[in-house]
Amino acid sequence: NALRFFNVYGPGQKIEAYYTSVINTFIQRIRSGQAPTIDGKGEQSMDFIHVTDLAKSVVAALESEHDCKPINIGTGIDTSIATLAKILIQALGANVEPIFVPRDVLVTRRAADITRAKNMLGWTPEITVEQGMTELVKAALEQG
Repeated sequence: NALRFFNVYGPGQKIEAYYTSVINTFIQRIRSGQAPTIDGKGEQSMDFIHVTDLAKSVVAALESEHDCKPINIGTGIDTSIATLAKILIQALGANVEPIFVPRDVLVTRRAADITRAKNMLGWTPEITVEQGMTELVKAALEQG
């Protein structure tokens, strides 16, 4: 099967990785007492999938006897950048509010259709964005 991974994140992620850079930037700013800055209203969204859930999907695909078809691996939930900022602020226990920079932004919304993953692989994600991001923050704090 051909697995299509959406926005993968988790402990050990590279700071400069394109899809995780917004997470890392927000964490760094919040940790230093600064508010995360968001272009527009923060309505643009991504489907963040935890690396542990992704690994389980790969195992399920390897064990699957279905014909090769593209299968989306995500949560099926789009998390807006504004929501992501709030989740990270809460996980860090910070007393800051996001700063919204008025700017014309192309609002894109991405959520994976994981129907095939459920039906063909018997796989569903188990880690919510709130749980996963909190775990990520704890790992970041432990690393210093």
